[in-house]
Amino acid sequence: QVLMRHPDNHLALNNLAYHYFLREVQILQALDMAERAVALNRKDIYLDTLGYGYYLVGRHEEAKELFIEALTTASDDVIPEITGHLDLVRKALGEGAQE
Repeated sequence: QVLMRHPDNHLALNNLAYHYFLREVQILQALDMAERAVALNRKDIYLDTLGYGYYLVGRHEEAKELFIEALTTASDDVIPEITGHLDLVRKALGEGAQE
């Protein structure tokens, strides 16, 4: 409902996109929402959401770049989640997880 009234609400775009990604539903719509959120505000958590979406659709190199960028500004409370997503991408790329 928030997005119907405020289609450029980056927090709502990001949160709904991540919700869809976690359930692996409406992936293409979620990618569009995540890309819009990042275009509006390049926050670490938004980069993580978009990176996770790219991971789900096999865009691993792009996902890796977003996770690395997100980690440069991430607060301590979100670093473990972003690092976990980065490890998934590195595994998919055959690189293995890194410390």
